[in-house]
Amino acid sequence: MLPLHFGLGTATVREVEIRWLDGTVTLHRDVPTDAVWQATHPG
Repeated sequence: MLPLHFGLGTATVREVEIRWLDGTVTLHRDVPTDAVWQATHPG
């Protein structure tokens, strides 16, 4: 796992797109802010 930290202040997040090394793309909507969130490769 690669931990990443983003400071968003009062902003909201509409969606997060992750492009994995193998070319897989995952799209996550309504991602919570001010929280620990974990994305897992779908394969």
